[in-house]
Amino acid sequence: MNIEELFTLSGTGLVIGALLSWLSLAFTARRVPASAAQTQANSRQPLSSGGKALRVFSLAAALLALIGLGWGLLDRWRWYMWQMNTDWFLSFPTATFYESAVFCAFLTALASAACSSVRRSPQLFGGGIMLSGIVLLALNLYAVPTAPVLFLPALQSYWLVAHVTLSFTAYALFGLSACAGAALLCGGAAPETAAPLIRRLNLLGLVIFTIGGLFFGSIWAHHSWGRFWAWDPKETWAFITWCAFLAILHFDHRRELPPRKLAAATLAAFAVLIFTYVGVNIFFAGLHSYAALEVSP
Repeated sequence: MNIEELFTLSGTGLVIGALLSWLSLAFTARRVPASAAQTQANSRQPLSSGGKALRVFSLAAALLALIGLGWGLLDRWRWYMWQMNTDWFLSFPTATFYESAVFCAFLTALASAACSSVRRSPQLFGGGIMLSGIVLLALNLYAVPTAPVLFLPALQSYWLVAHVTLSFTAYALFGLSACAGAALLCGGAAPETAAPLIRRLNLLGLVIFTIGGLFFGSIWAHHSWGRFWAWDPKETWAFITWCAFLAILHFDHRRELPPRKLAAATLAAFAVLIFTYVGVNIFFAGLHSYAALEVSP
């Protein structure tokens, strides 16, 4: 089994884990009416033996998938380090769109596990790992090029780790916020529990994106290209994404947005983020063209 097959298998495991996590909600020890307001409460009720078994299988599938992703990323990292004859921090395995998408999916799955452990929410856990699994399976479905590419001189910088890791951590948090928003709009989560979670994830994601995506990215650009900002298409849309989430926090700074409008605005901002990450690579050329996306139908 090669690394690409391992990543695809891990994506399948995450999807299965998400489905099992959601299915476990149907097996509570005490039957309750299946209303939207009580869906969130179901996740806090004692599980029957069947529900507990499904929850264990869900966690096991997600854990094995995370181990597979981590192992594959480390193996690719070692390959870069050996081929380039350099240290770990100058060979971070995110030189191509495929590698960066796998790393982002890995962080999203980790973030969903961390957040759900605090919130005790199978819905959030299932949503996060489902999103990660879909990304990994889509990479295989659309035959995104998987071959590693030796780093361009602009990528050989210690700022690469800080910029990419923090940016994709923010992406992961925004993705979880979008999952919570989708659950709220679809009736899978109560507004009084989903809305505060969306606000926290948006705020934390924006702070991290400001530091890692904009501030560290500008410093890296200055070291690589001699200027802090060039209005490159990727930079421009990253700024638009930042403005979109900042606008949500601005109009909701006193909890003024109704929960459903907050969820809808978060999903709209996340759509802007998706275009920044994927669409810009398809439709525009610029200083970030090393991460260009080529897919086969």
